[in-house]
Amino acid sequence: MTLRARLSAATLVAVAVVGAVVARGITHHDGPVLPLALCRAGQTITYLRPLTAHTAFTAWQGDVLFDVGIGLAILAYGVGAARYRRATGRRWPVGRTLAFGFGLLLLAVTLNSAVAVYDMTLFSAHMLEHLLLLMVVPAFLVLGRPLTMLLATHPSGSLRRLVDRPVMSYVFAAPTAFGTYVVVIVGTHLTGFMGYVMAHPWAGQVEHVLYLAAGIHFFTAAVGNAPVRWRLSFPGRLLMVMLAMAVDAFVGIVLMQSVVPIATLAHPGWGPTMINDTHLGGALMWVVGDGLMALVPVALYIGWARHSEAKPETPGWYERARVGMLVANGAPDAGAQTDVDVDSDEEQHLAYNRWLASLSQRR
Repeated sequence: MTLRARLSAATLVAVAVVGAVVARGITHHDGPVLPLALCRAGQTITYLRPLTAHTAFTAWQGDVLFDVGIGLAILAYGVGAARYRRATGRRWPVGRTLAFGFGLLLLAVTLNSAVAVYDMTLFSAHMLEHLLLLMVVPAFLVLGRPLTMLLATHPSGSLRRLVDRPVMSYVFAAPTAFGTYVVVIVGTHLTGFMGYVMAHPWAGQVEHVLYLAAGIHFFTAAVGNAPVRWRLSFPGRLLMVMLAMAVDAFVGIVLMQSVVPIATLAHPGWGPTMINDTHLGGALMWVVGDGLMALVPVALYIGWARHSEAKPETPGWYERARVGMLVANGAPDAGAQTDVDVDSDEEQHLAYNRWLASLSQRR
């Protein structure tokens, strides 16, 4: 099967899955499933059944805008992988494709499963949705390296020049990404923003975009290796992640101690009280949020250790001087580079010994 045929088959499968979810959301109105959520405007959730272990797996809705966007992202990434192979003669790494695909799959589950169905009824479900959109989905999307793919498949170079502009270096800078993360976390949870979202379901879609964009921005600086000017060192990335964990803990503790509940759109009476639900959401932000962030330093260390092992050690000044003298005295096949390891290269080692022997003969 050719690459084009595989891409076409994958696209058809993705469209079929999205269509099935949307069709179920349109027709299944008698259970815990919401109708089709076009911008989530005009939703009614008065018939929602209690959230149980059963409904947690059977409650689904069709979020048409995001579902269409996910389908287009799958198609665009597949086309980009094919163009990358034509442009460079190399295959796009499978690991990056799997990471990006898993991120999109997790995004679809987050916005169509029970997490989204109950996110306007329970603040704790809303908080879980936030954590997935801000900390988990963006991490996998960034590991898919879409910006690297885009730059490699853009032959004119205009996109590269755009990314290299000084203003873009500030956009991708770690302080900017961290500032965006803090503003989004604090501004949407410790102000009246959350109450407005709960009272206006359409605003939830804007909120989803905001969290997804802030997460991608943060993880591009924290874990990504995007071809941009500003790249943090390993200690800098660790510091950035630990500061983010402190922000998560602060917001979580404030919510846990709050005496004013975050009012949901409709509270059916079978769940916790609004104040207890607000405290539960704060606990999720603190415990689960910091737990997810704690995995990032582990992944960073593994990647740093592998990179250090794979990267050849830079020769010291003595080795460079030794090879430089060999090259300057016209040793055969010495080469023009001064970073050659004379001792590990047998031919170079023999040439070096012959040169030393010639020095002794001259005496």
